[in-house]
This record gives sequence, structure tokens and C-alpha cells, in this order.
Amino acid sequence: MDAFDAPSALFRFALRLLYELFYELFFSLICWCVGWVVCRAVTLNRYPRERLRDWEEGEHLGVKLVGLISIVALIWLVVVL
Repeated sequence: MDAFDAPSALFRFALRLLYELFYELFFSLICWCVGWVVCRAVTLNRYPRERLRDWEEGEHLGVKLVGLISIVALIWLVVVL
């Protein structure tokens, strides 16, 4: 292992850790919860079939994307108003 490889490996590890934290915390948890509430409200409590606390089992990309779009729209409304 060369002396120049250690900082590069540490930097790659830090980036991977930040990515995993962002994906797991924000996209998988927060976007799932917000998307779950929005989807339940729009579909009159029919979709998604999983309960809110089953976010780890809920692998619906659509619900997560609805949550992400809802969060972005809310931030945009707050900034504009």
C-alpha cells in the first residue's frame, strides 16, 4: 500500500458512508413516510398496503418518489411564499 493510497481510500470510504446515510435515512425512511401519508390520502387508504411502521419492508419506489416530490414541492412553496 502506497502512502498516497491511504487518503484516497479514506476519502472513498467517507463518500460511501455519506451516500449510505443519505440513502437509508432520507430516501428510505423520510421519503417513504411522507410518500406513504400522501399516497394513503390520495388513494383513500388503499395504497400502499403496508403499514407505516413497515417502512423497511416497503420497497415501493413509487411511494418514495411521491414522498420526495412532496418534500421538494413543500420546500419550494415555503421559499416562494
